[in-house]
This record gives sequence, C-alpha cells and structure tokens, in this order.
Amino acid sequence: MLSLPLPRSFPRDFWLYLGSAAATAVADAVLFVALPFVVLGAHAGRVGLGTVLLAASAPRFLAPLLGTLADRLPGRTVLIVTALLRTLLLAAVAWLVLSGRAQLPALAAFAFLNGCLVTLGFTAGSALVPQLVPEAQRPQANSLSSAALMGLPLIGYGVGGVLIHLLGSAQTLLTSVPVYLLGLLLVTLLPARPAAQSGAARGFWHDLRGGLLVVRAQPLLLVMIFLSFTMNLTLNVVNVRAPLFMQQVGAGAAGYALFEGLSAAGALVGALAVGVLSTRFSTETLINLGRVLCVLAVLGFAIAQPVVWFVTAGLLGLSLGVLEVAAVTRAQGLVAAGTLGRVMGVFMGLNALGLSLGAVMGSWPLASPALFILLAALLGALGLLWNRAVRLSRD
Repeated sequence: MLSLPLPRSFPRDFWLYLGSAAATAVADAVLFVALPFVVLGAHAGRVGLGTVLLAASAPRFLAPLLGTLADRLPGRTVLIVTALLRTLLLAAVAWLVLSGRAQLPALAAFAFLNGCLVTLGFTAGSALVPQLVPEAQRPQANSLSSAALMGLPLIGYGVGGVLIHLLGSAQTLLTSVPVYLLGLLLVTLLPARPAAQSGAARGFWHDLRGGLLVVRAQPLLLVMIFLSFTMNLTLNVVNVRAPLFMQQVGAGAAGYALFEGLSAAGALVGALAVGVLSTRFSTETLINLGRVLCVLAVLGFAIAQPVVWFVTAGLLGLSLGVLEVAAVTRAQGLVAAGTLGRVMGVFMGLNALGLSLGAVMGSWPLASPALFILLAALLGALGLLWNRAVRLSRD
C-alpha cells in the first residue's frame, strides 16, 4: 500500500523548519505582488520595473558562492541571520516608501540584497533538511516541503492583491514584516548544531573549488544538474511562447491564467506524488519518470491546439514537481553534509542561466513546433545519459 508517513512521524525540528519556511513563503509572495506597484508608485516606469526585477534575479548567479558560505556556517545561524536581515530591510524600505523618499536606486539595492539573502537561506535550508529527518524519511520530507512552498505562495498572491487594493502597496509591505518575524521565531527554536564543515581549516575559494569537483566527479549529479538546467531553459521558452499562443488563438489573458494555474496545480501534485511513490520506487526511477513526462509535455506544445496546450501545461507542471523533489532527495544522498550547500548553489546558478537562455531562445524567430521538438530531443538525449549514469553508479 502506498502512503505518506503521518505528520507526527516527522521530528519536531523538521516541523519548526517547515513552519518557518512556510511563513516566509507567504510573506515572499505578498512582497512579490507589492514590490512592482511600489516601483511604479515611485514613478520609475517600465525601465525601473525591469531594473528592479533584474536586480532581484541576479543573486541566483551567485548561488555557488553563497552556497559555499552556507556550508561554512551552522545552518540555524544562517537562517536566523537571513530572516532578521530580510525583516529589517523590508521595514526600512516600507519606511522609505511611506515617507515619500523611495527612489529607484534604493529599491534596486533592496531587491538585490533581498535576493542574496533568499539564495543564501535556500542553500542553507536545503543542506539543513538531511540533519533534521532520518534518511528513510527524506523523500517524504522533501515532498511535503516542496508542496508547501509551491502551494502557500498562491495564497500569498491572493492576499497581497487584496491588501494592495485595501491598504496600498507601502502598507502591504509592512504587513509582511510580522510574518517574517514569525518565521524568524520558529527557526530560533531549532537546536544549535555545529557547521557540517569547519571553515577555519581551508580557504573559501578552496571550498568552492572542492564543491565543483564533487559535482564533476559524480556522473549522476552531473547529469542531474544538466537535466535541471535544460528543464529551466524549456520552462522559460514556454513562458515566452504561451502568452503569444493564447493571444494568437483568441484565449487572451484568461487563457494564459488558466494555463499557468494548470501548470502550478500539476507541480503541486507532482511534488506530493514523490512522497507517496518513493515508498515503492527509487529516486532514480522517479527522476526518469519526471523526465519522460517532461518530454511528452514538450512534444505536446508542438501541436498548435489550445486544448492540447492546457493538458500539457498540467503535464509539464507534474513533471517539474516530480523532478524537483526527486532530484533534491537524490542529491542529499550523493553529497556529504559539508558540501551540500554549494552543490545546491551550483544547481541554482545553472538553473538561473537556463532561465535566462530560455527567455532568449523563446524570442527566436523559429516556429514553436520546431523549437519544442528540438527541446524534446535534447531532453531525450539527456535521458540516455541519465540511464547510463545510473548503470555506472550500480557497477
């Protein structure tokens, strides 16, 4: 019988971590909705909005560096510091907006610093989970964490929209402060643990290089990272082509909203499914399942029919949810605790590159059917490499 473990079977420390991450996810979603209107309210216009969004996404490229830093410090300490600094930064920006002193440079600086703290906190949290739950429960713990972090922002987006309508964008920023404080309080209740790796014996750059060598030396890990890169590249190609397709077939914004909703719902189901299926199937099998589903979804986008696109939106989301949870779980089993932060940083950095290249590729003057068939072929080729890497790991 396939089943998830009962909630009480997870250790208390995991629930504290998950509660902190959940509170932060809701506050992040409110911030994500409010910040563009703060920028527009500062009369920064379209260029200013693009500048702030670019500043917010740039720290993802620094993820290998920030992941190395996370490995050299206790995870609880990193999460406390990042939560505290994010709360103070948000309160300061809200004060600037309320006092009429918010200018584009300050908003861009806030977006960049906040992005750095988000990235640092994510790598630290990813490395902390294996210390909070037994190895046998990691798939279920990662499944529950991913599902919560995918589902709760949907609530935050709705709450943020309502609060902006009722209170205004500046006051909405302030409402996120106590939610961040709740996340900070929960993470402070975690017991203190030493860093998995001592940073005194070796230098920072030596540690960074060591993390990259770990990735290079693990065939499974290397293929997983390239698969994740290609998935993110494909995702942003879809994000560019989907609105254009919906406009072309007359579905418009409503059609695109349905498309994104189906994709998000699929990802949520996929994340939860790993927790159930992992009791019977290996993570390697689940990763392969996610890859096959992704290839089928991408091939579906080559068919210029709205119904097919809606179905494949859910299928793509399902594949992404399965792959994310299964890949993180497998990486936690392949990498030593003192190296996991920087390895997750490499994942994030290459994913950011994939998203950027996907946005560029999506704007190419190439017909969507040909483009999606090309991407499906690339994902299929990576699947062959994945199967070969799995066989090598078992020899």
